Amino acid sequence: MKSEGTYGDEEEKAIQEIREAFKDQYFPPGTTAFYRQSPDGTLGLRFSKDETIPEHEYAVIKNKPLSEAVLETMIGEIPVSPALKESLATRFYEFLKNDDFKIIGDCKS
Repeated sequence: MKSEGTYGDEEEKAIQEIREAFKDQYFPPGTTAFYRQSPDGTLGLRFSKDETIPEHEYAVIKNKPLSEAVLETMIGEIPVSPALKESLATRFYEFLKNDDFKIIGDCKS
């Protein structure tokens, strides 16, 4: 973000919020961190120590540049974990192949 000129006081505050969200977390094997990125740039975090998806988000950070930077670390050109990127691509592909998959709502071209 600094190299792109999108780093300021709001981004520093958002980074501190992420630090706080992860600070007291313990991640034993099998723990999953769920990230949700909304179109407005809100980043939601959930943590699960079993196979369930938590109903409520542990933290919500409202900063679009930071949200986009986090997503970029996962699926960008040079991801932090190439295995994660490949796993996401495979799962997404399988999801889209599902005959029950439908896009609902207005589609603008």
